[in-house]
Amino acid sequence: MSRVTWARLRRHFAGKGEWWWAPLVYMLIVAWIYRGIWHQYGQPTGLGWDTIDSYGPDLDFLARDFREGRFSLWNPYDHGGYSLVADLGFPRWYPVHWIFAGAGATFGASWWWIQLEVLGHHVIAASTMHLWLRTRGISRAGALVGGTTIVASAAFMLHKASILLWPIAWAPLVLVAIDALARDPRWRTGAWLGGALALVGVAGSPPSFLYVLIFAGPYGAVRLISAAKPGARMRLAGALAIAAALAIAALAVVFLPTRELIPLAQRADMKGREFALAANLEVVNTFAAMVAPTSGNLSASIGVIALALALCALVLRWRDALVFWLTGLFALDLTFGKTGKILPWLVDHAPLFDLFRAPARYRLVTTLALAACAGIGADALARMSRTWTRERWCALGVAAFVIGATALAVVYVDPQDPKVPPAPREAYWSSVLALIAAVTIAAIALAPARAAFLPVIAAVVGIANDTPFFLHTPGSPPAAEIRREHEDDDAMLAKLGDVSVAWRVHDEFVLGERVGPRRRVRDFRGYPAVDPLSQKRYLDVLLRARKHPELLEAFNVKWLLHYPHFRDGEAACFAQLPFPPEHFAHLEGPIYLALHPAPLAAWYGAVKYANSPEQALDLVQNAEVGGVRAYATIEAGDAKRIGADALAQMLHAPSATVAGTITGYEPDAIDFVIDAPERGLVVLNEVAFPGWEVWIDGEPAEPLRADYLLRATMVPKGRHAISWRFRPTHFRLLFAMYVLAWLGLLASVIAWWAQKRARTAASDAR
Repeated sequence: MSRVTWARLRRHFAGKGEWWWAPLVYMLIVAWIYRGIWHQYGQPTGLGWDTIDSYGPDLDFLARDFREGRFSLWNPYDHGGYSLVADLGFPRWYPVHWIFAGAGATFGASWWWIQLEVLGHHVIAASTMHLWLRTRGISRAGALVGGTTIVASAAFMLHKASILLWPIAWAPLVLVAIDALARDPRWRTGAWLGGALALVGVAGSPPSFLYVLIFAGPYGAVRLISAAKPGARMRLAGALAIAAALAIAALAVVFLPTRELIPLAQRADMKGREFALAANLEVVNTFAAMVAPTSGNLSASIGVIALALALCALVLRWRDALVFWLTGLFALDLTFGKTGKILPWLVDHAPLFDLFRAPARYRLVTTLALAACAGIGADALARMSRTWTRERWCALGVAAFVIGATALAVVYVDPQDPKVPPAPREAYWSSVLALIAAVTIAAIALAPARAAFLPVIAAVVGIANDTPFFLHTPGSPPAAEIRREHEDDDAMLAKLGDVSVAWRVHDEFVLGERVGPRRRVRDFRGYPAVDPLSQKRYLDVLLRARKHPELLEAFNVKWLLHYPHFRDGEAACFAQLPFPPEHFAHLEGPIYLALHPAPLAAWYGAVKYANSPEQALDLVQNAEVGGVRAYATIEAGDAKRIGADALAQMLHAPSATVAGTITGYEPDAIDFVIDAPERGLVVLNEVAFPGWEVWIDGEPAEPLRADYLLRATMVPKGRHAISWRFRPTHFRLLFAMYVLAWLGLLASVIAWWAQKRARTAASDAR
């Protein structure tokens, strides 16, 4: 290679080449950390739990929507149907998610797309931390330390399969936007901050949005207060107003529809002190594990090497590191829940904190803060004076402190304490890692100035193997689960005969995870069936079905598939064997045929009135007479809307039922025709929810709820065409706000690019 070519390569890698080589490095680091995924214990595996239970099937659903030119607002294929607009666990408004959905739409559904998306967010988290550190003047090697610390932390590895990490991945980008706004407060930088917050908000988990605010808030306050000079205050206030407006406009379509769901969901009762303070970390063994992984609860650890470098930042460059150290310690106290000092007060007096469970998750904030400090510390060590100054002695003092703290933790923390998880390695390994951390600090501090980056790179390698060494052991929980690519679904569905939209399946772990949204099969149960935002009435039906599986017939279930869960056994099943022979026929293996399923659409001439929800469910369970459902059930609120005369007629009418004929079935639209012998109630066996509207023969009608959970409407005598459409409240306005917010962000980027090109042209002209 010629000297000229080598010089060009060096300039490329030192300049714009960092845009691609840094993410590539993090891809390799993530692949190394999760190497056990691909063939753990000798067989192919993959990220499991929520990744394959929920996110993968949701991605397949969205990919099919894209392929068919739709953007459905309702999912009718499991849980009896639920609002996708109100489902915060389905990141339908997240542009990054669209990339993988587009890949699925173009190349076909695959187990790999969601795996790549989940691991891709680890790379995004490391890359955005790298970006922020570089914008703060940190060296490339120091930025690599910060980025690697995030993905190699215990918090990230423990939450690897959770959508909690997706918003967290963009947290450093919020810092970048804050810095841009502090340097140059104008509408454009305000839009960037709003866009960064919007990206965090649309990426997924609401608790993570709070975590990002806790992480970025103190830093933002310090930076913006320092930027609020007398001549810039009005411009700064205007820019912040634009940031708030853009973020609110983009996030309204994500959060506001959920307000209609929460009062109907089991989540309505899940808040308050007891809920918010449960599942916390213990103080002593958490601090012990941060310096000695074999002596406590490892879940808050970022690795001893990274922690030592973060301590160097506090000692050598405290003005840059102090706000992050205080933020990290604040969040660490939150992880202690009821045994800490801060979270109990916040739960009682501050908004939001009483809504989110599992205080241990605040460790993600600590991870972000200490990762930033680790990058700053590595840079401070590499750039400090090469003479024996106070800084060098302080750095060596940190090295000695780490060794001493590890020794104390190993000696004084009782490994038999029931609050301390079983040690993943022998105790001496903590001392080995502490010694490596101390040697790393000494090597960076004592190396010649031109070679100081070499021990920093060695630190990156050490960090990538530090915490994973203790978490990925044969005695630890597996990093992944067996790949289940649903190759048996076709064969099983073929045994059911005509699996059409006319009937539901209730699948207890015979078909693959969430077969409903993946294959457009109407599965009443869903996988998993219990979600914090699941409608409480839907869960009531499932719980009643534990003892009375015949209740499922009332909800259009024709096939009941039953097999113990691969991980949780029979405990995860709702319908319990044996099934009543008068209601179910055993076909073969795990397949049971319901003998009297209610039709998808039916006219009822008779109704019964329920004085309470409990009585309504009793009446629904007992509505079958001679193999036919004899009546529909109405509760107080809907009875008033029917009218006294019509209600009186149907309460005394003889039993009569007529099934409808489905003429169109789409996620957001259902059409059918019905021949009504008399005035009566037409029940559509789909879950009722605010936003569903109904038309009879082209004229708007009043939607009702019947049979505890389902949609209904009154019809006069005669043949009628009935149409149901899902039109969520204010959706068009919220969607328009969302689009305008992103157009505003795009306009700010175009304005910046145009100004940059104009400056370049002016410079060239001179």
